[in-house]
Amino acid sequence: DIRVEADAELLALLLDNLLSNAWRYTEQGSVTASFAAGELTLRDTGCGIDAAALPHVFEPFRRASDVAEGHGLGLAIVASICNRMGWRYHIDSEVGQGSSVVIGFQSKP
Repeated sequence: DIRVEADAELLALLLDNLLSNAWRYTEQGSVTASFAAGELTLRDTGCGIDAAALPHVFEPFRRASDVAEGHGLGLAIVASICNRMGWRYHIDSEVGQGSSVVIGFQSKP
């Protein structure tokens, strides 16, 4: 059992945005999720994000890909929810290797 103390609607919105992005940008390969020590890690084997775009992916209307769907709001919504709840978030990505997003559900010190 995994328990996260959170508003259920905000948590559902966060997960929906993370999973939607992972599936949208992974044409082949896999999307996996793991939870340990209060952290959710979502990994995909998708197209990845260019290093120059990576610092901006949590900004509204910033898109790091030419994939037709999306408006560049998914990760901005994730960042907004995390900031509101006091959760940590981080993304690692490499073009052609996929992405890994970590959400730390423990409050910031």
